[in-house]
Amino acid sequence: QEIAEARGIINELRPPILDDIGLLSAIHQYAHSVAKNIGSSISVHKEGEIAGFTSHMEIMVYRIIQEALTNVRRHSHATEIIINLRSRGGQFFIEVIDNGRGFDVDSVNSGGYNWGLVGMRERAEVIGASFRIESIIGQGTLICLGISIP
Repeated sequence: QEIAEARGIINELRPPILDDIGLLSAIHQYAHSVAKNIGSSISVHKEGEIAGFTSHMEIMVYRIIQEALTNVRRHSHATEIIINLRSRGGQFFIEVIDNGRGFDVDSVNSGGYNWGLVGMRERAEVIGASFRIESIIGQGTLICLGISIP
């Protein structure tokens, strides 16, 4: 049990999958496992190169995508999820889009401490990224992250 706990702590620090197969493949693999689990379609689209990320940036990006998909699984009831990864002129953009129930962003932000959204926002701040959430009730949600690549 202690070994399992130690492995869990290590995985929280740096998921081994990032070292084993890289960020893009890790995102694909995680998206595939979530899609299988919830019975929804998840597609990952990449435009441009994923390069120039520090190890710390990779972890934060991976964790933000994990949390976005966790929120979709728990709350959205989406049938289709799209993850867009785009690189343009020293900027990298990530979008997680779902066609689920949507929610009132202002109400959720002011109505209490939503750990998942707060965690994504804080991770984005740590790596100097912009972060925004747009959602329309009955139509779905967009989570967007913009990162300047050093």
